[in-house]
Amino acid sequence: MRVIKSRLDRMLPDVQVFLDVDNQGHGDDHPHIDVSNVFLCFLTQDWFKNVPCIREIVRAVLRKKPIIALLEHNTSKETGGLTQADCRNILRSKEYEEKLKENMTHIVSAVVSPTGVGTYLIVLLS
Repeated sequence: MRVIKSRLDRMLPDVQVFLDVDNQGHGDDHPHIDVSNVFLCFLTQDWFKNVPCIREIVRAVLRKKPIIALLEHNTSKETGGLTQADCRNILRSKEYEEKLKENMTHIVSAVVSPTGVGTYLIVLLS
């Protein structure tokens, strides 16, 4: 994600890019989702297991943000990369459905009261 951020900064100098690992908001990162034009996430095995990431993507959906999902081309266990089919299977799984249900109250309230952090890159278009 850092490489993507760097390249976006160089190719589009008028664009502001927010990368969560650079700007740890200690639970206050959701406002960046609210003011963004695009939500970009790097889908890995860990990303789907991370509750704050689930909350952030749901917030982006609720805010009707265009979402760009990137996949790691190396699908080894070391990188956590996934194929499109893997992602679809996770999204359709009962386990993931349960995670969504468990966090639904927090997710819906997060639209009003921002909390949580995760792995995402947000592009703010001037």
